[in-house]
Amino acid sequence: MPDDSVDTTRPEYSWIPFFEELARRLHEDGWRERQGEIVAELKSRRLAGYQFHEYVLEMDTRIDPFSVYALLCTNVRWDQRSRLFVAYKEVFGIDSGIPNELPTVPILFQKIFYFAGHLDYTDDIEAHWDLFETVVTLDNNAMADLSQVTLDCFKRSLEVNLVQMSKWSMALFWIRPHVFAHSNTLISALKQAEGSDVESPRSVEQYLDMLERLKRIDLRPIPEINLSEYVAYRFRRNPGSKRVWRILAWADHKGTSEFLESRSAKVHYNVHDIDFAEFANGDDLRSRLATERPDLSDRVLTQLVKFGCEARRGDIVIMPTGDADRVHVGYFTSDRSFLRQYQGNEQPINHRSVAWRHEMIVPGIPMRSTFVEVDKAADEVRRLLLKAEGLAVADGPAAGEATGVSAEPRTVRWPSDEIFLKDDEQLRMLSLLERKQNLILQGPPGTGKTFI
Repeated sequence: MPDDSVDTTRPEYSWIPFFEELARRLHEDGWRERQGEIVAELKSRRLAGYQFHEYVLEMDTRIDPFSVYALLCTNVRWDQRSRLFVAYKEVFGIDSGIPNELPTVPILFQKIFYFAGHLDYTDDIEAHWDLFETVVTLDNNAMADLSQVTLDCFKRSLEVNLVQMSKWSMALFWIRPHVFAHSNTLISALKQAEGSDVESPRSVEQYLDMLERLKRIDLRPIPEINLSEYVAYRFRRNPGSKRVWRILAWADHKGTSEFLESRSAKVHYNVHDIDFAEFANGDDLRSRLATERPDLSDRVLTQLVKFGCEARRGDIVIMPTGDADRVHVGYFTSDRSFLRQYQGNEQPINHRSVAWRHEMIVPGIPMRSTFVEVDKAADEVRRLLLKAEGLAVADGPAAGEATGVSAEPRTVRWPSDEIFLKDDEQLRMLSLLERKQNLILQGPPGTGKTFI
């Protein structure tokens, strides 16, 4: 497999073949000249039950390619989006399977999915098609030396009404996920790699420069970088919601290099014929395991059930190195999956993908068992991980008591000393506001809600 590609048989990357084939079909089958057919199909199918089909009903015979993708990448339930994938397979003749899930594909809110700023802006629609055709046919090796014509094509699309850098770079990632990165991914990944603050790109030149910098510093495929930064972002937003697990990489840590290189974690106890993902809950999995493998102890059954049914994408996972308290720390980037072919081995294996991000010293990590939830040292793990991610605990979006993460006492300067709330109530409100970005004050008239 090329170094710049990811394993699309893993569920977290299963969306890539569909998205890449959709780009090829739109280009090779001449859909730019058949925009009216796309709109007619979307109208007739009423977007498979989408809540915003009225936006499509307003279209005439034009639609830009990025809006075609945006309909797949909006913040609605997966069962609704999956029906649209079925429709796209029929309309565009796509052979790739429907993704298992779309966990980390950047999404848009429903009311801003349409890329061309207004239906009357025909030039905007054509500007997006020009960029789409350019990007789909672009040679990966030509990225560092784009012609002025190509740069002008990029600029015209970015300058379209209502299209800003985040939304625009999101579309580039959708159609060429191994070549382009979302601007938020660039900012976060460069900050981690360079150890300093990184400003958001404001022009095509700045975006492309940041993209080349990242590719020189981080040799991982862009979809893998995107996934790693996504789970780290989710942790930073609400660290206390993530459970902490400790895994041992086989006896005497012999599998440490394998776990790191394969970006994964495995717990199997020679169970190779049961797909953990088929079980809705841990009780059913335990019952099946106990029936087919009566030789397994209760302790081992518990570990297999926790690995198969309790750990979640985004949870923290730590792996001792065998060197005192030094551990590798990362995040689970997939839910349980069953790899029928694993690194040339004939036996399948239950597996979870991991974004290994840091190596650090964490005292007090339990060493019993292969897979266990960390209890007493969990807060220390979260605190050190927040620090390693470049976010001080007291400055985080969910700092202090609200997350279960220990933090230094926080001093808050309020606009007035006349606010009637106690200090601990003020701090709690601030923490809620930072985490939820929304706060509702309730009470009778004259108690100072508007003043606060």
